Amino acid sequence: MDPHVSTTDRDPAFLDVTAPGFAPDSEEVAAARERHWWARTPIGPLVLRHEQARELLADRRFGRGSEQHMASMGITEGPVYDWWTTGLLNSEGTDHTRLRGLVQKAFLPRRVEELRPFARRTADELAGRLDPDGCEFAAEG
Repeated sequence: MDPHVSTTDRDPAFLDVTAPGFAPDSEEVAAARERHWWARTPIGPLVLRHEQARELLADRRFGRGSEQHMASMGITEGPVYDWWTTGLLNSEGTDHTRLRGLVQKAFLPRRVEELRPFARRTADELAGRLDPDGCEFAAEG
């Protein structure tokens, strides 16, 4: 028996991550995580548990597929392609190692906790600028 599969229900749930109001911290997601380590979504599988996500990210048999992913959608050049293929999460090999080394200290738990008050103040300030009766997000940027 696979130790990563819940003994109560072996079929992964379907989560519509594209639906308005979808929240990753919802009861629906928590129930799906209890049910299985991954869920089906309209855009592909979604890993729901940290241990399995870590295992998959560390497994060298899986590439990040940055260029292949973009090419599968017909995007082989331009600003979106450049942004997608050069970012830390989508880079591979020596590029990934180099980029990760540059930002690693910024993501230490202590540093993240130090930034939490700043992030909350900034989010509150930005949210306070929005009209409660509606706004145009592009204009607010």
